[in-house]
Amino acid sequence: MEWNPEWARFRTAEYLATSVLVLTDVAIVLWMPDPDPRWDGALPFDGKASTALRAGTGPARQRAQMWSDRIHELNFVIGLTEAPLAAGVAHGNWDVAWQLSLINAEAYAAAGFVQLLSARLVGRVRPFLDSCREAGERGEGEDFPCKEGGRTLSFLSGHAMTSFVSAGLMCAHHGRLPLWGSGAADASACVAMLASGTATGVLRVVADKHYASDVVLGMLLGFGFGYGIPMLFHYRSTAAPKSARAPAFVAWAPTPVIAPDRLGVAWGGIF
Repeated sequence: MEWNPEWARFRTAEYLATSVLVLTDVAIVLWMPDPDPRWDGALPFDGKASTALRAGTGPARQRAQMWSDRIHELNFVIGLTEAPLAAGVAHGNWDVAWQLSLINAEAYAAAGFVQLLSARLVGRVRPFLDSCREAGERGEGEDFPCKEGGRTLSFLSGHAMTSFVSAGLMCAHHGRLPLWGSGAADASACVAMLASGTATGVLRVVADKHYASDVVLGMLLGFGFGYGIPMLFHYRSTAAPKSARAPAFVAWAPTPVIAPDRLGVAWGGIF
């Protein structure tokens, strides 16, 4: 297994951008305070999903939160290390392992910046606070983590986003490199991480930590970063197209068609 010479290696600009993003992520976590509540309430879809999925008791929600934390941590560790270790240990190619490590760091750093900043700019209140208010109105004891930190950091779901960055990276790497030795085995790595990421997202709703919209958008953006960064920046050929593979149209453009009996658009090209 070798790095395809037509694939772009990690560039100097990417070293710089990834370093800046990592430092920015750390700065946001350490020095950017939790926001005041700016968005409090569920979308119509959120309410239906929460009603269907949210656990009915405090202990059940706490168990769901615990499992979502553990699976999320596992997803992150696997997504960060699995492909580089497979390339280096199993295939003995540490050059490929280094490229994969850098790509992984880049994807997590970029996704982390978007998630951390959006959570603090949007200031969406976590759904469990509705349950806290309802319990208080009924004069019941605190059955929810009503006083924990991060109560206004619901959007986007960091657990879901990170897990789907891992899924996107697994799908991209295993789709381009025979890390597990066969197409079926490598495809199973992608499917398994997608399933694990989905479980993480669902458990966040079960635990009443996020609305479904926080989770779904986090999944989509996370997969976009995890799959898109390696595919757009590295797994595309950098070689000039050969004449045998040249497209039929060298240039093409839409042209308006205006006639007494029709109105439309035609596509024209230079062969």
